[in-house]
Amino acid sequence: KNAEMAIEKELEEDDSIMSEDRSVEEIDLETDLTKEEMLGLEQERAEKLALQAARDEEEAQEKAEQQMLRGLQEGIEEREKERNDLTREHAELQKKLAAFLASQKRRENTERNEKETMAAHEMEKQYNDTLTAIVLGEEKLNNQKSEYDKIAIDLQTRLDEKECKATEISNAFRDFKREIARSSENSRTGKL
Repeated sequence: KNAEMAIEKELEEDDSIMSEDRSVEEIDLETDLTKEEMLGLEQERAEKLALQAARDEEEAQEKAEQQMLRGLQEGIEEREKERNDLTREHAELQKKLAAFLASQKRRENTERNEKETMAAHEMEKQYNDTLTAIVLGEEKLNNQKSEYDKIAIDLQTRLDEKECKATEISNAFRDFKREIARSSENSRTGKL
């Protein structure tokens, strides 16, 4: 009796929820249903709610994964932009250095014409200092490029791993839903 009363109470609560989806005629028909048929309808409704909850969870998970992927892609784009900015800045500095060296060379030529006594070793030292500065600048640029390339590769690797994981989860969930659908029993016919 207690079980029957609990079932009747649940059915009353569920009727209020299910009344939104059913017409008045269907409600009149259900008053003639047996307890087994009512239990079957209740089980069917529970399965539908479970499937809807699973779909909602899958959608939320997919949205979270997409948002994470967008974040990673934005990070890659930022790093590439920074690298391009540094390359552009390096090119500008090279141009400035070339202009500076050209003006310095002209100045040196003027000074040489005025002072023939300038020692050759001083000019060689100045040339070596300038050449050293150029080499150091190129090394710094190459180091920065390799560092940003490593960062970009790392971000791409993480992105690929996350995409693979998302695909695996999606496939596993799809297989799980199929397995549930295959093993579900029709409440009216009792067939699988």
